[in-house]
Amino acid sequence: MSELRDLCIHAFQVAVDAAQPYQHVRDTLRLTNGVIKVGQRIYQINHNVHLAAFGKAALNMVHGAEDALDGHIIEGIASVPRGTLQKLYVLMNSTLATVFVRKNMNLRTKFLEGATNNLPDEDACNNARLIEEMAERLQTSNDIFLVLISGGGSALLSAPISSISLDDKRKTVNAMTLRGAEIKQLNTVRKALSRLKGGKLAQIAHPAKTLGIIVSDIVGDPLEFIASGPTVITSPDNPDPITVLKELNAWNAISSSVQDALEKSHGMESVQVSLSLIMSSVLSRSQFLLFDLLGNLFLIASYVPQILYNFSLEFVRINKLF
Repeated sequence: MSELRDLCIHAFQVAVDAAQPYQHVRDTLRLTNGVIKVGQRIYQINHNVHLAAFGKAALNMVHGAEDALDGHIIEGIASVPRGTLQKLYVLMNSTLATVFVRKNMNLRTKFLEGATNNLPDEDACNNARLIEEMAERLQTSNDIFLVLISGGGSALLSAPISSISLDDKRKTVNAMTLRGAEIKQLNTVRKALSRLKGGKLAQIAHPAKTLGIIVSDIVGDPLEFIASGPTVITSPDNPDPITVLKELNAWNAISSSVQDALEKSHGMESVQVSLSLIMSSVLSRSQFLLFDLLGNLFLIASYVPQILYNFSLEFVRINKLF
């Protein structure tokens, strides 16, 4: 029993360490001879990085980015969940404080809170507007717009189009949810009602090069669904939001201002931006973290509990579906 208890504690520690995005971001953005390479793209770095972050993992992701790009980040804005900074302050002043925690208090990036209880609010809207203004200031293709995205990012980057209110948008999403809308349907309408989602943030930053680094919390890692894809250009094949609402019998349940906004935008061509200037890379996948955890446990355990063995087989089976 003692060995099983130690194994469980070790499993927890391994899982927490593996899920921390700090090292993943730092490794991905490792600077070598003035350049970073992400996938097949090469970026010249010379005091030309503008950073935006939003999501529950923004704090750790920003820390990793600032460590990797030491001194090359000109400005940074991060929209983080309500309570993040208070928790950090409490930990920083406790006996549990680490070098990591203390260093986080001296980051160049400005952290702003919003989205209480993971719901979009006025503070989140204000934070999104500041990020939008940063993107608007970028003038050349030499600028690098580094966007760090994680779970909860949709609520923390709330930017309703000018003709509707935040309350209009919330009520629209609620009407869809009550009628059993799936995530793809929700995101289709969210993107249509947002100034920044569906690749619009990257479009605003043009002609700067946009590099999105994403921590995925969705099975299959669909980039357009994570925080509603602010750095992922919406495909022409994307479902029509009006059709989606009518199929859900939600069209008559939404406000006239939302109906008018969707009808006016129906069929309008979006601004075309060269895809060579935009890249989005999934940094952390749930499947890979679980594989690391299982592999670590099998290496250290002198025996494998039957429940763990069964779980491993089931996980491998399910993973093959994606």
